[in-house]
Amino acid sequence: MVSLETGLISMLTDTAELQLAMDMGVSESLFEDPQNRAVFTLIREYWERDGIAPTREVLLHEFSSQDLSPREESTFWLVEALQKRYASNAAQDLMRSAARITNDDPHEALRILHTGSAEMMQAAGCGPESLLSGLVDAG
Repeated sequence: MVSLETGLISMLTDTAELQLAMDMGVSESLFEDPQNRAVFTLIREYWERDGIAPTREVLLHEFSSQDLSPREESTFWLVEALQKRYASNAAQDLMRSAARITNDDPHEALRILHTGSAEMMQAAGCGPESLLSGLVDAG
């Protein structure tokens, strides 16, 4: 089974696809696998230095075992799926942290939820407007 992470990485050897991913806020925080995170870091640094995406040959030279098979999924879909996975995992961790102290200090629990959710959204590449639009759409 091909992971979302390797699927996205395989798309990021195209400059237009990399530009889209960067515009959508992709960062290392979306990558759970250490090798995929390292590959993305190389891609980001190459992009920041040269203004273009690294070629498949560059990535394979640095990470010979990396799967760069062509994918059929769109970059947009892959980024959204990774952002959703990150947000879901981070939200669960945040709620567990707040739940541990809710009985003893409910105000601190609310502060944890409030500040943690803003930090989580930023790390996921989603601004607060994304959170608010999701709440409005759900209501």
